[in-house]
Amino acid sequence: HVTLMIDGHDSRATYLNAKDHTMYYSYKLKKSGFRTQVCTDINGMVLFVSKSAPCAENNDGSMLADMKLKRKVTKYDCVVVDGGYTLFLDRILARNSHLGEHNFVAPVRKQRHMELTEDEVKYNTILGSFRSAIEATFGEIGHLFHRFNGKSVIRVADTETFTVQFKLACILHNLKKFVRMGNIPCTEHHTYWMQPEFDYDNGCSTSVFDNIACGGIGVKKQHADVMEDLQQQLLMLDVNDQAVSGEEDDISADEHYEVEAIVNHRGPKHRREYLVKWVGYSDTSNSWLTAEMFDTSDMVKDYEKVVKARRSRN
Repeated sequence: HVTLMIDGHDSRATYLNAKDHTMYYSYKLKKSGFRTQVCTDINGMVLFVSKSAPCAENNDGSMLADMKLKRKVTKYDCVVVDGGYTLFLDRILARNSHLGEHNFVAPVRKQRHMELTEDEVKYNTILGSFRSAIEATFGEIGHLFHRFNGKSVIRVADTETFTVQFKLACILHNLKKFVRMGNIPCTEHHTYWMQPEFDYDNGCSTSVFDNIACGGIGVKKQHADVMEDLQQQLLMLDVNDQAVSGEEDDISADEHYEVEAIVNHRGPKHRREYLVKWVGYSDTSNSWLTAEMFDTSDMVKDYEKVVKARRSRN
């Protein structure tokens, strides 16, 4: 009945602006780093992550207790956690009233001077397989992105940037896993981001798109035939077939815009355009028209006479 698994992921990192580097010390890595709460489903897909925080000052339970899980974990979910989370279960439930103790399962703790029963050992073994699954997910992310393998040192100036980078790594991990699970075919350019030393091109390079295969002549002919059929249907439409109401068409047809004056012009005389001001509209609505677009040629002729007279005076 397990649906989700939550565990903390430690990434080795150095915070450049830290006042006290000891607050970032990770007992797991034996180095400074950031800790992030990660939730996966039974398929190994990362569903959500917490904000990253200094390792020494934030343990798994306290970080999960500070998260709002209402839109992330439903009352129907069964979440596997390790024993450390159970110490903060009261805080977690107080912040998330829609959940109860039954929504969380953790290994049975061994009591002093008491051996676990056969059922308890079996129970812990089954839960251990789920714990191994989320650790395997962490391993896959670290293999894909060396900066999150716990060995590479990441130097960051703020934790928000680090959190975004880790989220992006999780999304790409999900994408890779989804393609594999769905047996989805992909071409070389789909896997560029998995190649060593890959760097996203922020320029206008089209090298990636050059590798996209275009359909052959047969496919192009099929597309052309489809378009031709659609265009023929459009040309054969009767005016009465239009979905636009006749009343709206009448209103549009009756509208008439009157030119108040020509205020400027551009271009040579044989292909000149005129900037006109419309009656009842401000200057911001001025637009360019050619001579053929006027109702009569009188206004254009009068304007040209004024322009010619102005040039004669100059």
